[in-house]
Amino acid sequence: MITPHQLSTEAKMLIRQGNEEKFVQDIAGKGFWDSCKTIDQEVDLEIYIHIIKADNKSCLSVQRGKHRVISQTPVEHKYTVLAFVLIGDIRDDVSSAVSSRKKPGGPAPGEAPAFWDFDLA
Repeated sequence: MITPHQLSTEAKMLIRQGNEEKFVQDIAGKGFWDSCKTIDQEVDLEIYIHIIKADNKSCLSVQRGKHRVISQTPVEHKYTVLAFVLIGDIRDDVSSAVSSRKKPGGPAPGEAPAFWDFDLA
């Protein structure tokens, strides 16, 4: 059974502080539930989603929190960003090239990254 839960005002405060791009990564597994701090002891799977505006385009950031299964998902596969198309949906990529991204506004696999995607440090 899937049951949605609201996040607490403490979680919403992270967005107000300018943490929108890494929001789902920062709240995963930390019990930011509204009206209940112990619900994370009961659930078997956490999936956090949040819509982000980056470069005047909307995208959906998805973070997988804890999950109780025999083998764990590698950390690098627990976070992804899916871009909305101009019409407003997210197209599937089952029979085509992968369209997920590692960061909002970043390139999809196989696309040339923009100059700001390179870490110069």
